[in-house]
Amino acid sequence: MTSTLKCRVLCSVALGAALTASAAAEGIDGVYRVEGHSPGSGETYKGEAQIKKTGDTYTVVWRIGESGHVGTGILRGNVLSIFFQPLDRRAAPGIASFLITNDKVTEGTWTVLGGNSVGVERWVPDRGL
Repeated sequence: MTSTLKCRVLCSVALGAALTASAAAEGIDGVYRVEGHSPGSGETYKGEAQIKKTGDTYTVVWRIGESGHVGTGILRGNVLSIFFQPLDRRAAPGIASFLITNDKVTEGTWTVLGGNSVGVERWVPDRGL
């Protein structure tokens, strides 16, 4: 293979990967229905979360029952990692890690500062119920 052909192939692959990553990053914005279990709890909670791209990061806002949380996330590959803080500031902050599938947040785990177990959440894009 000539060096010119190698360059064209490698440049095409790199451009395709960059476009795919860009499309995936923009695709996670939106409103999601959320269902989960708190660490160590068998009780299910429900609510909604909204994600908005803010530069190189994402702002995430949860509304679960009467409470709310706000967080800042970073996307790396197909994982969105989020630091979050309860809006009332009385509860502990935490960290969450979510899997991205088909350009949407699908499921993840989370814990609070000092926690020794994790909770789980499943996210479904809200299509205007």
